[in-house]
Amino acid sequence: MSTYTVVIEPIETGFNAYVPDLPGCVAAASTLEETHDLIKEAIEFHIEGMRMNGDAVPEPTTGDSFRATGESARGRGFDLDGVAGGNSCPQVKGQSWSFGPANPACADFAVHVEDGSDIVDFSFGLATWEFPYERRYRNGGKDILTEIEEMSRALIAGNCEMRRRPFWATSCIHVGEYTYSVSDIPRFPIPPFGTRRYAPYVSM
Repeated sequence: MSTYTVVIEPIETGFNAYVPDLPGCVAAASTLEETHDLIKEAIEFHIEGMRMNGDAVPEPTTGDSFRATGESARGRGFDLDGVAGGNSCPQVKGQSWSFGPANPACADFAVHVEDGSDIVDFSFGLATWEFPYERRYRNGGKDILTEIEEMSRALIAGNCEMRRRPFWATSCIHVGEYTYSVSDIPRFPIPPFGTRRYAPYVSM
């Protein structure tokens, strides 16, 4: 069975889940656990119903098997075994916040804090910044949370890009006149090559 992205978002009454590649496949519940179980069932019933009606089942257009947006994932991962071909996200130890806007032209990013550790990981594109080791304000001035907030606001504003070449990729975040930049050497060339600039979450 194919692997479909599932997006879970916090709402006033709990959580809402949907599958971008399966329009109309949604679920909602008061807890994250229940929402996870309901969307698994919804995917199964949705695909079964399409086949019974003779409709073609869409192929996945996205690669993640599960994505929770803007929500703590303390001490657990999300497993779609039996629904998504055995492909699941790894267990998360600590607290993670992942931001995946509905507009694919905008940038995804995530923040992760490991249990019992002072290290904070900030991820965008193929890059991860480890704080406090890769701080801009090494001599004080601003604390780590303020620095991460500045980077997050820059990504939300679209002040970022990814430069891909056959043997390296560089992720850049522009905060004022300062640029956070990390280069990564992928195992295999990952096209398309060139510079991708991201759109702001909200157009003013």
